[in-house]
Amino acid sequence: MNLIIKQSNTPESVTAELVDRLYQLTKPDTITGQPAVNAVLVGRLEVPAAYEDAVTFLNTQFSSAQDNGSDLRVSVLNNNYYIRFADPEVEIVLKNALGKDENEGITAAEATAMNLGTIFRNNVDIESFDEFKYFISPNKTLSSQAFYNCSSLERLDLSNCRSYPNDAFTGLTNLEYTGGEGSPQGVIIIPEGTTSIGGWNNFNGCNKITAVILPDSLTYIQGNNFQNMAALTEITVGTGMTTWVRGNFNNCQNFNKVNIKDLDAWLNITFESTGNAETPLAVARHLYLNGTEVTSVDFTGKTMIVV
Repeated sequence: MNLIIKQSNTPESVTAELVDRLYQLTKPDTITGQPAVNAVLVGRLEVPAAYEDAVTFLNTQFSSAQDNGSDLRVSVLNNNYYIRFADPEVEIVLKNALGKDENEGITAAEATAMNLGTIFRNNVDIESFDEFKYFISPNKTLSSQAFYNCSSLERLDLSNCRSYPNDAFTGLTNLEYTGGEGSPQGVIIIPEGTTSIGGWNNFNGCNKITAVILPDSLTYIQGNNFQNMAALTEITVGTGMTTWVRGNFNNCQNFNKVNIKDLDAWLNITFESTGNAETPLAVARHLYLNGTEVTSVDFTGKTMIVV
């Protein structure tokens, strides 16, 4: 491939489409990992917005430091980067909600400001939404039923999510990944900093999830959040939990292990005493303290109140 583009040192205003086209023509081969050969780019380009991966690649591969005859610098005004979506169906839904045409991108700033509401509810076409981390933040509230019945969704990055209203993730029967790149398969990881799972039925029916990890920051969990999870085998409970409402593990036939870090913290949890499965041990029957199963407890020095 021979591609030579020369510009003056005076910044020239260009479109995002041009920058992305340069990237698509010169990016590494998906099989060999090698960049396109015989490409020489020289000049200073300025763009109102662009995809960050494209800009980073062009500025690295075609900088003067590479000693390949190139001397390119692409500048993005106000760091206004577009998000590149792995799943085109997700991008279509978002663009429709924002009133954008197919040639317009969605910037991180637009994602931060956007309220998703229930635009994905009952959508059975989307499969991957790792970019959800841009649309949610620790200070942002998610709508009830935000991803209700998105039965084809396999990936949803919850690493920035602290809001768990009613039915937010109910019916995600194919959900397998809840973190970013490298996250473990089949594990729901509630991020540290989350203090409450305040809604009901959040992960009801997530049948491919095998484990749930709750952070030390979590103090309260509402009921029925992990019921009807056919593959669930274990949960890890953080040290900050104080109140646990009933029914979280109804119809979880393979659930058999509760992992804790501190026995005193576990004994200080208030479990709601009405309804089914008010404590996870009512279903799991096996308690592990720092990896070792608890088979007996020494209450020496403890005060016990028997009613």
